[in-house]
Parts: sequence; structure tokens; C-alpha cells
Amino acid sequence: DHKNWCDNEMSKTNASKINKEEKIVELDLKLDEAKASVKLLTTAIQEADDAIAKLAAFMDEATEVRNAGKKENKAAIKDAKQAQDAIAQAVVVLEQFYKESGS
Repeated sequence: DHKNWCDNEMSKTNASKINKEEKIVELDLKLDEAKASVKLLTTAIQEADDAIAKLAAFMDEATEVRNAGKKENKAAIKDAKQAQDAIAQAVVVLEQFYKESGS
């Protein structure tokens, strides 16, 4: 009777051991998959960070170009207004000249 009990307990223990070994293998596979996923995501994050850095540099360069263009446009507008004022003054002088000369 004791031998039957021992055999039964050994059978349960072996079944439990096999079950736990299978579970370990399954968990090891999941762990390997998770590690592979982490590597892929880390690479994707690095690539995204690189793209962001390039984009930020491009945006900085574009801002510099726009600021330079804005400065040039401001100077051109100032020059155009001065030219417009000079032309208006010249017209006044010419009108006075021709009125005075009678032509």
C-alpha cells in the first residue's frame, strides 16, 4: 500500500515537473520574443530620434533663411518708400517749375 502511494506521488511529481519544464520553455520563448521586440523598438526609437534631429536642424536652417529674407524685404520696402517719397518730391518740383515757366 505504501509502495502504491509512493508510485502515485512520484507520478504526480514527474507530471508536475514535466509541466513546469514545459512552462519554463514557453516562458523562455516569450522572453526571447520580448527581447527581440525591445531591440526592434529601440532601433525604431533611435531612427525616430535621428529623424527628429534632422528635422529640427532643417527647421532651424529654414528659420534662418526666412529671417534673412524678412530682413532683406524690410530693407527693400524701406528703400521703395524712400524712392516713392523722392519721386513725389520730384513731381512737386517739376509741377512748380512748369507752372512758373508757364508751360
